[in-house]
This record gives sequence, C-alpha cells and structure tokens, in this order.
Amino acid sequence: MLSDSYKQTIKTNQVKPFLRWAGSKKKLLPELSSYCQKVTRYIEPFAGSARLFFHLAPPCAILGDLNSDLVNCYNMIKTSPGEIFLLISEFLKDKETYYRIRSQKVESLSPLEQAVRFIYLNRYCFNGLYRTRSKIFIKLCLL
Repeated sequence: MLSDSYKQTIKTNQVKPFLRWAGSKKKLLPELSSYCQKVTRYIEPFAGSARLFFHLAPPCAILGDLNSDLVNCYNMIKTSPGEIFLLISEFLKDKETYYRIRSQKVESLSPLEQAVRFIYLNRYCFNGLYRTRSKIFIKLCLL
C-alpha cells in the first residue's frame, strides 16, 4: 500500500525516474516540455527511463519499448511497488551480490523477481549501462 506522502509526491509531479538509461531525454526536457504544455494523453514508444513521462505526469499514458525486461519492470512497478522496494532493499551493494544477481537465469525467475533483478543491475552497473543481446548479458557492468 502506498503511503500518503508517496501519493502526494505523485500528485505534485515530483516522481523522478528510477532507472539510468542510455539515450535519456534529460538534456532535452526543457525543449520537449515546451511542446507538451497541456498533455492529457501521453504515448511513448521508446520508454527507456521514461524521464519525459515522469516530468509531465500525464493523467493517461501508454509506455512501450522493445526491451521486454524493461516493459516487465514497469508493469511490476505499476502493480507491486511496495514488494519491489522491499526485495531490492534486502540486497547488499557489494561485488559478490552483484555477480550473484547478474548470473541468475532470468527464465527461472518470476516476473516480480525479474523486475527486481533488472532494477538492481541497472542501478549498480558501471555508469548504468545495462545491456542485453538476445537474452545474453553483455559484460559491460562492473562494480
């Protein structure tokens, strides 16, 4: 269940992206925002970190991406934010934990566990460059 302060944060447009993503629209926010003054429906085919979505906080939105792990992550955040927070907060931020989580077989995890793994790897990879190719993890992520 979401706390009242968290609900207020959402209402006041203070939610920040929780993922780091190559190709983020961070530097383009002022320009893009100027074109979206009164957006009532937002459609984003290349969600990534969803920076513009979080900035605009539209009442209705559709986020999409070709990265199925990313889409699953957003779906799990939408339906189970508290559970994800609790699971992630149990992990240590050390080299052994990082490599253990990275070596997990994604297919053996539940959608919730996949989302937790995705967020953890994104947050603790070198410079947030978490990449996959054909479901094989590319070793760009270092602690």
